[in-house]
Amino acid sequence: MHDERAEDNAIACGLFTLFHHMKIDVHLIGLPHKTNVLTKARLQDLVKEFDHNEQLDEEVEDVLLEIADDFVESAVTAACLLAKHRKANTIEVKDVQLYLERDWNMWQPGFGMEELRPYKRTAVTEAHKQRLALIRKAVKKY
Repeated sequence: MHDERAEDNAIACGLFTLFHHMKIDVHLIGLPHKTNVLTKARLQDLVKEFDHNEQLDEEVEDVLLEIADDFVESAVTAACLLAKHRKANTIEVKDVQLYLERDWNMWQPGFGMEELRPYKRTAVTEAHKQRLALIRKAVKKY
């Protein structure tokens, strides 16, 4: 795939949609059955959205499906722990949002809280500013 971040955001969007439309009981999470949250057909559709000519090997599809399942499982587990911390019996969107923001530095606007998130700028060190000044000075000479 071309952009891992786009994949993560697509999966997160699907996860948010899932939690937005239904509340999952914290006690049901520990059930032993395992279901895939993403099917091979849906994965192929996602790939086609990025590039119509792209084909995934079957092994790659299996690995991506496993990664998606692990991602959702870890998100649900963390959201359950956050819900328990709030002394609630149901997971809410804010639980999933907090997990994704803290652990994956992802934010999906439009779900749960309506506040706009400011763009986080990376901190510029003094050494970096000095290097930029030297580059600008060198460029002015030519």
